[in-house]
Amino acid sequence: MEFPSYIEILNESSSLLDRYNARGENVMEPEVGFDQFRVGSQFFVITRKHSLMVIKDRLKFLVLANDEDEKSI
Repeated sequence: MEFPSYIEILNESSSLLDRYNARGENVMEPEVGFDQFRVGSQFFVITRKHSLMVIKDRLKFLVLANDEDEKSI
C-alpha cells in the first residue's frame, strides 16, 4: 500500500491557499512573496548556536522595521 507524502496531501488541499489568502494580500512581503512561497519550505533544522544568531538578527530587523514605520508617520 502506498501513502501520499505530506507535501502531496497539502498540495491537494484547497484550504491551504484559502488559509494564506485569508491573511490579506502581500502579508509576507517584502521578505517572501506569496508566489515565491512553497509548501514545506518553511521547515528546516538549525543548531542552537545558529538559532541564537537568527533570534538576534530578528530583533535587529524588528528595531529597523519599527524605525521605518515611525519615519513614515
